[in-house]
Amino acid sequence: PKAMGVADDTDAFVRAYTFVHGKVRQYGVHSSQSSYIIYIPNGEYRLSAPIAFAGERETTVSTRFIGQSREKTILRLMDNCPGFEKGKAQALIVFNKAAFNNLETKSACRNLTINIGKGNPGAIGLDFSGANANLVENIAIISEDGQGAIGLHARVDPTQAYYSDILIDGFDYGVSVDPFHAHFQALEHVTLRNQRVAGIRLIHGCASIRKLLFEGSGPAIQQTTPAAYSILLDSELRGRPGERALDIQAGEFFARNVSVSGFASTIALAGKSVSTDSHIAEYSKSPPIAPFSAAPEKETSLDLPILDMPAFEWPSDISQWANVDDYGAVGDGQADDSSAVQKAFDSGKPAVCFPRRAYRFEKTVFVPASVKRVNMMYSSLQGSSYVFDVNQESDSPLLFEDGWDIGKFCLHSAPRTVCFKHIASSELYHNANREPGATIFVTASNGLGKQNNPLIRQQAYCRVINTESKQGPNFICDDSLLWVFGYKVEAGVENFVVANGGRLEVLGGIANQTAFGSRKLPADANGELEYWHPVIEARDSSVSAILHSTGHWNRPDEGFANVVRDTKGSETRTLTWENLPNRPGGNAPGKTQPRSFILPLYISKRSN
Repeated sequence: PKAMGVADDTDAFVRAYTFVHGKVRQYGVHSSQSSYIIYIPNGEYRLSAPIAFAGERETTVSTRFIGQSREKTILRLMDNCPGFEKGKAQALIVFNKAAFNNLETKSACRNLTINIGKGNPGAIGLDFSGANANLVENIAIISEDGQGAIGLHARVDPTQAYYSDILIDGFDYGVSVDPFHAHFQALEHVTLRNQRVAGIRLIHGCASIRKLLFEGSGPAIQQTTPAAYSILLDSELRGRPGERALDIQAGEFFARNVSVSGFASTIALAGKSVSTDSHIAEYSKSPPIAPFSAAPEKETSLDLPILDMPAFEWPSDISQWANVDDYGAVGDGQADDSSAVQKAFDSGKPAVCFPRRAYRFEKTVFVPASVKRVNMMYSSLQGSSYVFDVNQESDSPLLFEDGWDIGKFCLHSAPRTVCFKHIASSELYHNANREPGATIFVTASNGLGKQNNPLIRQQAYCRVINTESKQGPNFICDDSLLWVFGYKVEAGVENFVVANGGRLEVLGGIANQTAFGSRKLPADANGELEYWHPVIEARDSSVSAILHSTGHWNRPDEGFANVVRDTKGSETRTLTWENLPNRPGGNAPGKTQPRSFILPLYISKRSN
């Protein structure tokens, strides 16, 4: 692309996209040979057709459009462009041509502006998709004349993604979340302006939303089917007289700490106003489920303190970056790069980068306090043990970001705040430091937890995490605080285990039952009866949770029989799926998937 704002750059984008897609087809989903970034320098790029890979309507993975800056990297559709007329529903950037993609992806769209120009009423700004943990951040989507169809479309089934620092201005719908199967979106720090019909539309999909600023016509959230639910936190909604702020036609809904002004109605259920309050302290459409409480209807969520991931400086001075290749790393995935990478980390520079596709480690690399940012540029890092050990204390947080196809990743040996963003790892993290108070942040990443890597005496703030241990519990919270803003677990074993006074708050996510089904545990030494693995196992701890399941049509006997198994002292109470709202929908219209449910709000508080 020439980035002059005059020439048509569409063909250059399509050729780059098709090249990357071809590498995925050639080498496979998980190969380092198929890991690329489509980097877009500052400039205005004029487009006359969708940016999509050439070829059939097949699926693609690991698509990454990353601009130099949101303010100066602008992809602009020409005015009155053929193919974007009213009713076309045509996206400018297309992450998947097919309607279904069950391949694991690590896709991203970052640091750019999508402008659909004027006179394009059938235009969609971004059609984003990807299974497991995907990332959209620091983007703006603009319709110059306010006539666009949809700003951000989550159309492909299934898609799970985290969206942050987003501005959408001037569409019928700012965001549309459509499909049913294993579909979940988490949106945080989002501004929606000048929408004409609704800010966020949920059809069959589910979403968690925090720090939303809405200014426009119609409702901020419009929810249309019983399969959907939404969670709204810490937000401000500014509307117009005669309109509803929250139009919940069907499905479940939860809100906490939401300010509302200008609307005639705050919450409408099935067309009927149920609240005109200017502030929602806490609201749950279905009554809370609190089996250990004498008055469940009066219970409220744990409302754990929420911390944002710390902000990290991006050093613009190239001399402040340690390129591991400059210190002798080969980066072919075969040679041992441990010593060279250690030299880069010991250089005293605050940032380290890995520019090649694959690095091999025979020894663990120790991370000194001087290093603050590690960007792996979607390379593969494999080692005989953990690749990194954070073994020095520091008041400065440490960020690991953009890792693809990584084995055992990080030991946390010193009490330093560590952040993980957009990393695909088989074992992301092991807490080797058991001093109270260590804090981690995990965003759009895989591999946290599992039986051998519990969180012990620490704080973890997690946004769209994906772990798929099919042999035992996935996320273990032992005497810790675990805050979860979107997740996915597959198979019928425990999604969460919280024990020994731990505090767990789950604000949206998927118990994806898949074809593996749920399993019975054998009778214990005391002859206790068999029971099914629950989604959540709580032992003398505090829990509040909202989540949903999805499963398979042809396996009616599989799936979670138990949703929560909660023990306080010598007493255990079990919540089964039959006692929860059903989640209808899916591939066969009018039917219901077996054991498909929504857990609207479960509350269990440990007495001191």
